[in-house]
Amino acid sequence: RVQVEVDANTGRPKTPIQIGKTCTIEEVGSVVVRDAWRDPKQDFYWPNGFRSTRTFPSMTHEGTCQYTCEVKEGAVGEPLFVVTCDDEPSRPLVSSSPSLCWVQVMERVNQLRSSKRP
Repeated sequence: RVQVEVDANTGRPKTPIQIGKTCTIEEVGSVVVRDAWRDPKQDFYWPNGFRSTRTFPSMTHEGTCQYTCEVKEGAVGEPLFVVTCDDEPSRPLVSSSPSLCWVQVMERVNQLRSSKRP
């Protein structure tokens, strides 16, 4: 269970919000009420400006690193999901889906792990 403090003046959650040992919500973002910003199941809207960080296995070396996950507005007003590894800040992974970004991370992590096996 995560305790979230709310700013009395704005009604918005106070950040950062720590979730477990490895994930922190740095910014909650703002809801964009447009069809393009709804998740595929139509259950909720993606928050523009959302940003979190988490520790996860590195894509470039054995061990872990910090990843920054963001939701940004694309060129035609669609949500873009960006995952940036602190090991490679100039090579963000960008997709129309957050899960597709993490699939790319996992593919690279698994490639690194398999290359290290005897």
